[in-house]
Amino acid sequence: MYKSFNKLGSIEIEGNQLKYRIATQEINVEDPKEIEKDIKRNLVKLDEEKDNYLLPFDIQTINRYMVLYYDLSHTYSLEYLREISLKEKLPYFLSLVEIAKSERKNIYVLWDRMNFVLDKYEKKAKVILFETDHLKIYERENNLKSVVDIMTYAMTTLNKVLGLPKRNDFIDTSPDNINFIETIFRLDNLDDLSMYIETLMIDLEEKENEIEEVPQKSFLKNTRLPKRKKENEKKPKYKKTEQKKRKPVDKNNKMMKLGVGFFAFTMLVYLLLPVLLPSSDGSKGEKEQEIISVEDLDTGKDVFASSEKYNNNLVSAYRKAYNSDYKDAYKLLSNIPKKELSNSDIPLLIKVYNESGKLGSLLDEMPILAGNVITFLLTNDKLESLPEIASTMETKNPYIEFEVSYMMEEYETMLSYMDKIDINGRKEQQIIDAYLALGEKEEARKFANNVGNPDLIKQVEQYNN
Repeated sequence: MYKSFNKLGSIEIEGNQLKYRIATQEINVEDPKEIEKDIKRNLVKLDEEKDNYLLPFDIQTINRYMVLYYDLSHTYSLEYLREISLKEKLPYFLSLVEIAKSERKNIYVLWDRMNFVLDKYEKKAKVILFETDHLKIYERENNLKSVVDIMTYAMTTLNKVLGLPKRNDFIDTSPDNINFIETIFRLDNLDDLSMYIETLMIDLEEKENEIEEVPQKSFLKNTRLPKRKKENEKKPKYKKTEQKKRKPVDKNNKMMKLGVGFFAFTMLVYLLLPVLLPSSDGSKGEKEQEIISVEDLDTGKDVFASSEKYNNNLVSAYRKAYNSDYKDAYKLLSNIPKKELSNSDIPLLIKVYNESGKLGSLLDEMPILAGNVITFLLTNDKLESLPEIASTMETKNPYIEFEVSYMMEEYETMLSYMDKIDINGRKEQQIIDAYLALGEKEEARKFANNVGNPDLIKQVEQYNN
């Protein structure tokens, strides 16, 4: 198979071998060793993500062409994703997001489906061609859209994704599959996308565990039921006769106990009186909520140390969560300093605290997780619970206050938090909505022009007061 590849190059597939061919005049180097060094130099920028990149096993110069040889004997094409369930797809999808995130470290990839293969043993998608100093990528595309397109391709019969697919485009029309695609089309950044996939992996694992536990529970219940019936038939009569034979109460002893109880109650009221009644200086009983500083919300900071100090408790928490024992999982996680965790533990942390009704305390402890919490609620259709969560917090988090104010249509308050948060696509739309609702069309126009979003500019121009 021969195909045009990366605008100026081409690929040829023979059996389990792929050849990428490009003219040496396009890469300004004729020594294959320089290309090899160039590739390895760029991968040094990556940590665990380097496993997502396939290296050539040989590089040769042939008739003014540089040819890179790749071994595909243990890999599969993206077509394989169409044959497996959503749960099995998710690890591959997550690796695609990791590849896209590598562009933050200036590792750009060619978003052509032919440029990706699947490793079934590592459960990862791997890239064949990525940009180095000599090997340029000539076809640049939006990495978020490209990832979503590949995921949609894997879930449908579509070969070209032009928008949200229709129901009859899906290979499997189960609600989980349709909801997955609808959700990823709503997300507007890679961090939210990776968090959604990680959360969904946990949820699907929980569902599977629940299904496995049902037969065991019913078996135990049936084997014990006859024994319980026999015991219950004998005990009621015995208990009733025992109640009739109780000794009469000593009246003197009873009066003495009442006197002691009354004295204790009087002392308790006396001690609690200053707390129950407002102070004479008229000061407020509640302290005013502190507003979290912008520095505490800096997502660029490396907050999580990923320490191994609490690994045993963390592993136990994962097991408890998988078995839906969120109460015990919360007890374990609440005693772990959150900075000892890693970024990969965030979905578990939010899931457990949410199920335990403790998201407010988590946000007080780790205000930097506000964006993650909002994404979790948004992707799980639970955003309406955010005002209640905010009411349990001891501090005011700008991200939370921004969202809550928007939901409550308190637009002036919402706009006051604009300078304290990072603005993404969704928040841009919310800000435009707020300006227009307040009748400030000129401010809306100025904001839309500043962010350079043509859809928002069009919305403002077409808006009539």
